[in-house]
Amino acid sequence: MAYVHIATGTPQTLDHFNDAMDLLAKDGPLDGLIARAAGGSDLGFHVVSIWESKALSDRFEAERLFAVFNQLDIPIETLMATTSFTTFDTDYLAVHAAP
Repeated sequence: MAYVHIATGTPQTLDHFNDAMDLLAKDGPLDGLIARAAGGSDLGFHVVSIWESKALSDRFEAERLFAVFNQLDIPIETLMATTSFTTFDTDYLAVHAAP
């Protein structure tokens, strides 16, 4: 069963996301990540991540993501205060290749 993590926040932007992804890419692939999508709407900036398990998602946050936020001088407390999260275990998952 896969695990979905959706983060919606302000004032994060695609530029912030790209900066973080560039730093994460330097350390190699993200263990357990199945898919990721990101984009903005009237509600803020959304990042949808699908992981093999909640444990791998939690490990990524603790070992890699928070370190990247520190490198980018993004205060974790501010980010957490301006971001809402939705998480759930999937009952169904189909991953299709992008056109």
